Amino acid sequence: MRFSIAHEHLSFFRRHQAIEFTEFLTLKQLKSLKEAVASVLKERLKVPSVGPLRRPSAEERFLVGRDLWRANAELRHLLTQGRLAEVVGELSGKRTIRLAYDQLFPIESTSKWKESEKYSQFLKAVTTLNEASCISPLLCAVMIYLGDSASASPISQIREFNKPLDVFPDVSGNVILFHPDSALDFSQLLNGKIGDYLLVAYAPPISNYRLNFQDLHVHALRQLGYTEGEPLNDRCHPMIYS
Repeated sequence: MRFSIAHEHLSFFRRHQAIEFTEFLTLKQLKSLKEAVASVLKERLKVPSVGPLRRPSAEERFLVGRDLWRANAELRHLLTQGRLAEVVGELSGKRTIRLAYDQLFPIESTSKWKESEKYSQFLKAVTTLNEASCISPLLCAVMIYLGDSASASPISQIREFNKPLDVFPDVSGNVILFHPDSALDFSQLLNGKIGDYLLVAYAPPISNYRLNFQDLHVHALRQLGYTEGEPLNDRCHPMIYS
């Protein structure tokens, strides 16, 4: 069934540049998503199947956490063929969008954050997603909570959003969609949040690669064969018909 948003949802999004949808993902979808993310991370981090295990740091997981969908067919399907793409199309008023990238935002216990790490320094900055991305422009983004619910009752989708935005839901199955030109408060992740998050960014059909060093994965597109200023292509960044 096609996902359809109400007029008041669209009005709220335009006014606040963000909106939370409760119970957007089913328990089955969330389980599949978590398993897919864990599988790709294990492969990229070369975690041994036997022997003593060392939990990779948040920075290590962040640095291998870009474009997880490229390594997992089920994850790609969820991000391109499901309700996520449909609601992004509805909110943006676009029938055709592109998958720009996904990015894992891992959590560390408060005592383990290191001042010297690039990831923790990035989280302290107040910035917009467009300012922090090497794909420009972006159209809309979705933040998905991968942890367990901190509360038994879901947060209302009409929660207030102050500036800079806190775009990190606290309840399993909830998602927050937000405009890429809104200032974001990533420092929330340094202050005791529990559970990792997955960001999914979508772009309009015409979007380009730019050399932007605010993006800690600035050279990721070069590895796909892009040159600076080149428009995104359908092979590396699939078009989605929402």
